[in-house]
Amino acid sequence: MKMAYTSINYTQIHLIKGLLENNGIACLLMNENMNAVAGEVPHTNCYIELWVKNDADNEKAKEIIKNSDHFYITKKTDPWTCENCNQTIEPQFDTCWNCGTNKATSNNRF
Repeated sequence: MKMAYTSINYTQIHLIKGLLENNGIACLLMNENMNAVAGEVPHTNCYIELWVKNDADNEKAKEIIKNSDHFYITKKTDPWTCENCNQTIEPQFDTCWNCGTNKATSNNRF
């Protein structure tokens, strides 16, 4: 058994676990409840760990994690500008709040 990933973000690590399981990789989470002792122990000891049960699957798991879209939570991207109304939109939004234009149809990057 090898550790493939670690994160403080509970939602993110569960999404990754589901992604691996959907690809046939058996895994488990360790330290899920360590948030109860946060502040009493170093914060890095409270990170949730994702372990791959079969060592032979570890490289495949790391490749799946690396190529997945789960990092959208932490990636820094630039705002985009709506082509329809010229409004600057924060990067986490796919639709212009002002006129409803979809980001995919508005390729003008800020």
